[in-house]
Amino acid sequence: MQFKNIKNKIIANISIILSVILLIIFFVLIPTIKSIKMMNKQIESQKIELEKKYKFGQSFKSVKKNTDKALLLLKKFDNYYISKNRSLELITYLESLANKYNLEQTINLNLNNLKKIDKSNSQISILPFELYIKGRYPDLIEFIYELEKSKYSININSLFFNQDFGEDNKRGGVNMLLRANTFFK
Repeated sequence: MQFKNIKNKIIANISIILSVILLIIFFVLIPTIKSIKMMNKQIESQKIELEKKYKFGQSFKSVKKNTDKALLLLKKFDNYYISKNRSLELITYLESLANKYNLEQTINLNLNNLKKIDKSNSQISILPFELYIKGRYPDLIEFIYELEKSKYSININSLFFNQDFGEDNKRGGVNMLLRANTFFK
């Protein structure tokens, strides 16, 4: 009987220990595991959200960097435009270029011929002009080359050449008619 009593005590102790373990598992471990899984999901969603914000921040930096570059380019392009109050600067440049290459030049430039580029609020206008130039052919070519390299945005539309026979009908230089546009702001 005592053996049965010890056996019952052992079984009772084991049952109590198993019950406590099961209670711990059901009331502590399972809720803790569920809480950990839920926190893991929250962490993953925060990670995804932070990655999106990081990418947005990087794209914002990229846009800002590109905007800064564009503003620098705009400032650079402003140098190509001639402001209306600096039109004499263009004429002086054209005359000094002709003098550099020993050319005779007549400039047909009329500020009343300004044409707006488009109908928008753009302040940029196109000014067509003509140059009648007389000189040696190699000098004319150098003049054109220098004109294309100038700091002004000058677009040559057409060139016409003919032989200049001069007053005594002897071969002289070459006459050139250059039609071009420049941009005023």
